[in-house]
Amino acid sequence: MQPMQDITVKKLDSGLSNINYRVRIASPAVSVPCVLFRVYGKGMTILFDSTMEFQTFKMLSKFQIAPRLYASDDDWRIEEWHDSIPLPTRSMRNPSILAQVAAQLGRLHKISSKSDFPAELQAEQPLHVMRLERWGDAFSQIAGHPRVANSAARMGVQEMLAEREWLAKFVVEGSSGTGSGLDVVFSHWDLQENNVLQTPYGLRLIDFEYSGMEHQAFDIANYFVECTIDYLHDEYPYYKLGLHNLPTESEQRFFCSVYLSEYLGVAVKPEDAVVSVFLDRVQRFTLVSHLLWAFWSVIKTHQQPVDGGFDYLHCAQTRWLLYRQSKDAMLQALREAGQGQGSTTWH
Repeated sequence: MQPMQDITVKKLDSGLSNINYRVRIASPAVSVPCVLFRVYGKGMTILFDSTMEFQTFKMLSKFQIAPRLYASDDDWRIEEWHDSIPLPTRSMRNPSILAQVAAQLGRLHKISSKSDFPAELQAEQPLHVMRLERWGDAFSQIAGHPRVANSAARMGVQEMLAEREWLAKFVVEGSSGTGSGLDVVFSHWDLQENNVLQTPYGLRLIDFEYSGMEHQAFDIANYFVECTIDYLHDEYPYYKLGLHNLPTESEQRFFCSVYLSEYLGVAVKPEDAVVSVFLDRVQRFTLVSHLLWAFWSVIKTHQQPVDGGFDYLHCAQTRWLLYRQSKDAMLQALREAGQGQGSTTWH
C-alpha cells in the first residue's frame, strides 16, 4: 500500500464530457508514476453507447493510437498519462500543426480497412445519421424543460428539428468515389483543442468517446470549425468564438492535400482537382458539425448543475446561429455557380 502522502491528485480543467484527474505517485518503486483517472459524465448514454465506446478505446489502445488502459469499471477508467499540453486554439492553424493533424487523420481513417479491425465496431449507418435522429429527439424532449424552454423557443426548436431531413440528403448528394469525402471510415468525431495533445514525440489524439464509423469529411469539417472556438477561456460563457481564425481557403486546401496524400498513398497537391471535390464535401459537413453540437449542448445543459461554469445553452445558440449563417452562404454560392454542387469553400 502506497503512503497517502506520496499520492497527489489534481482535477484537470479540460474535458466537457467527463471529469478527469491526474494522479501522481512520488515513489521510485512504482513502474507507472502518473496516470489519468477518468470519471464518466452522468447521463452520457444519451449521447453515445458506453459499451461500444469502451470497446473502441480498447481497440485503439491495442493499435497504440489511444493511451494504454490500466484498469476500469462501469463509471471510470485509469489510462496512460502523457506528459503534454493540450493544443491551444491559436496554434491549430500553424502549418506544422495542420500537416501533423491531417496526416494523423489520414492514418486513423485507414484503420477500419485493416483485417484485424473489430467487426462489431462496423456500423450500418454513419454516426451523423444516427445522431441526427437520437440527439435530435433528446433535444426535442429537453427543449420543453422549464430550465431551457425559453431559450430553446427563441432558437426555434421545430426549425432545428426540421433541418435534419434536408441536411441528411444535402451532405451526401453529388460526387462520390474513393477519397471524395464520402468514404465511411473510422472517425475521431470530436477533434478540438482539448483532444489533441502536444507531446515531446509529436501530437497525440485522445478522447475517443464519440468515435465510430462516419464519412471522412466530417472530421476535417469539425477541425476547421474548432479552430474558431477557444474552450480554455476563463470568462463567461467560458469559451470564445473567433471566426477570423477559420482556416483560409489556401490553408484548407493545404490540409486536405496532406490528408489525401496520406489516405490515398499518392502525392496530392493543394491545387489538384481532387482537393476541390473533397473540400466541397468538407464544407457541407460543417453544417452537420454545427447542428449536432447544438443538439449536444442543449442535452448537456439539462445534465449539468447550475454552477456558473461553462454555459452549454449559450454554446447551443452560437452553433445554431453559425449553422444558419453557413447554410445561407453555402446555398448562395451554389446558386451563383448555377449548380447543385461544386467548390463552395466556406470563408
